[in-house]
Amino acid sequence: MPRYEYRVLNPTPSAEKAFLAWIDRLDQEFMNPDPEHRSNIVRDALHELYLGHAYAAPNPSAGLARQTLVHSFDPRNATLEPEYYGDVDAVKYAERKPLIWFWMMYDRSPVGLNHWLACSPVTSSNIAART
Repeated sequence: MPRYEYRVLNPTPSAEKAFLAWIDRLDQEFMNPDPEHRSNIVRDALHELYLGHAYAAPNPSAGLARQTLVHSFDPRNATLEPEYYGDVDAVKYAERKPLIWFWMMYDRSPVGLNHWLACSPVTSSNIAART
């Protein structure tokens, strides 16, 4: 059976520049280990990824589904399985939880379906190194 090499596929130069600048900005922000800071960065980034504009607290007069969606971008409003375990180090987990939440939500986003961006060694190694 013939063996074929993988083709090298890249986005357009302007898209690649935007992708890498976005990753660099997130990487810089994630260097701060403070859980509150990381939670705000994750909330804001997910809001922009999913809704296409800067974060704004949901208007109480907005529909409940919209409020639920916006609140769900914030890792402080989500619970993940390890948090229930009595043997988890709550302080260490709090530092990592925003990054785990970002990674999970990013993978499910339209941007996460972009193989070049989602599987880029830059993206994967930067986020993985922080968790």
